[in-house]
Amino acid sequence: PITQDVQIKDLKVQASVARTWADRIKGLSETPYLPENVVKLFIFDSLGEHSIWMKDMSYAIDIIWVDAGNKIVDIKKNATPESYPESFSPKTDALYVIETKVGFVEKNKIKIGDEVALPE
Repeated sequence: PITQDVQIKDLKVQASVARTWADRIKGLSETPYLPENVVKLFIFDSLGEHSIWMKDMSYAIDIIWVDAGNKIVDIKKNATPESYPESFSPKTDALYVIETKVGFVEKNKIKIGDEVALPE
């Protein structure tokens, strides 16, 4: 996929961006894996309690919610395919969601309040 540069805290990664409703619904479903330095970035039209589910997923991920000020407002580590049809929602409204390889949050010491630099 076409990717754009994103910085999470002090770590630069490549983001595959989901801007449309159809792209956001599909997300990482039916993909075989997520490379270490690639994330899925969901860009929503407005702040909200944007839920993520693990429909048609074959691997676990970490989920990061980001507000309009580009601050991380919530994190879900190790969301597994077996959790479907449960969905995961942030405790605070977000404008963006970032899905990463499982273990990314812990490995890179990502926490609520960290800043994210997103593409224009």
